[in-house]
Amino acid sequence: MKKILFLLAILPMFIFISCSSDDDKSFSLTGKTYATLDYTTHDIFGEPYTVYKVWRFVSDTEVEQSSRENSPTGKFIGDVEKGTYTLDYPKLNVQIIDGVSNNKYECDFLDENTFRSYWYSIGGDKEPHDFIKQ
Repeated sequence: MKKILFLLAILPMFIFISCSSDDDKSFSLTGKTYATLDYTTHDIFGEPYTVYKVWRFVSDTEVEQSSRENSPTGKFIGDVEKGTYTLDYPKLNVQIIDGVSNNKYECDFLDENTFRSYWYSIGGDKEPHDFIKQ
């Protein structure tokens, strides 16, 4: 009987520990890099290549955006642009300041490795872009 009472007494403690550890789980982007295929174009010789948009999250609020040739780790195209972001998982808001305009992106995480954003293509169509963790 003492064993049963002892088990009943400590059972709530195990339930509390297991629930609180789930609540303490936080998601951070700091130090992570995500990339998406942006568009396909041609060089001056008519050779096609693919442009990837890459976001590197450098702190809890700062992000760097780069365009890369043919892969998320390919040759840089243009300058690296700075920006800021706010994360309220699964929502992510990014603002890139490129010196000419402020581009704002509203993103939704599909899971911790993928989030989706929409922007207009060169042809004027609003298209989804899935950023994949690198």
